[in-house]
Amino acid sequence: KSLPRFASEQRYIFLNIFYLALSLIVACLLYQIARSYSTSPPACFTFVLLSLYCTFLWHHLRAGGQEPLQLLFFCGLYLGLIHYLRAEKAKNVPSLLFVYGSLLALVLTKFSFIIFLPLIVVFSFLRNIRPGIRAEQQKPLVLPRTLLWHGILPVLVLALLLFLNWWKFGDALLTGYEQWRPDDVRLTGSYSGFLVDLFFSEQWSMFAAFPLLLFALPFARKFFRRQRGEYLFLLLGFCLQCLLIG
Repeated sequence: KSLPRFASEQRYIFLNIFYLALSLIVACLLYQIARSYSTSPPACFTFVLLSLYCTFLWHHLRAGGQEPLQLLFFCGLYLGLIHYLRAEKAKNVPSLLFVYGSLLALVLTKFSFIIFLPLIVVFSFLRNIRPGIRAEQQKPLVLPRTLLWHGILPVLVLALLLFLNWWKFGDALLTGYEQWRPDDVRLTGSYSGFLVDLFFSEQWSMFAAFPLLLFALPFARKFFRRQRGEYLFLLLGFCLQCLLIG
């Protein structure tokens, strides 16, 4: 049975149920991410509640659009990456599949997130570089079978995305944005104005959207010392987003 017509009030009931379920899944993923860094369940619950009710997530999880799905898939990607970076060699293929599956779903919501693909490839190779472990104690970088996965999965993701672009827009290199204006791949705009808005704008600042960052910044050095790979992945992903998209 199909959903009620668009003007029907019943449709809004279905949409509310959908976004409630989506919020619960996001909350579970945030909790699992928090548990990766804290052994205290109350602290993890507090982090999830503050994230949902004291940040701009409150708006995105109720306003619709692509942002809730992007949040869901990125949380899944990052959680899978955490498990992959910390897993033993024999257990890392399912985590790697989860990472690339989440990336594929994320890019389908917005093609510009494809910039995370090379980051994932690089960090998956360098995952055994962990603070506190001497070089002679670290295991070999990759096994032949794992190396095969590293080559196959990125190619499959990229090939599927190009095929979907061809199927939807008639050309593998088209992304859909050209429907509103011609493609322009040049880096234009004012980076100084962007940085001012990013840090100090009352409307666009990341601290206004997610005030919990103010409490996290003092612990950035400690995070770097304990989980260097995850720290660098987030930092480089943030910088690429700012440079190419922001």
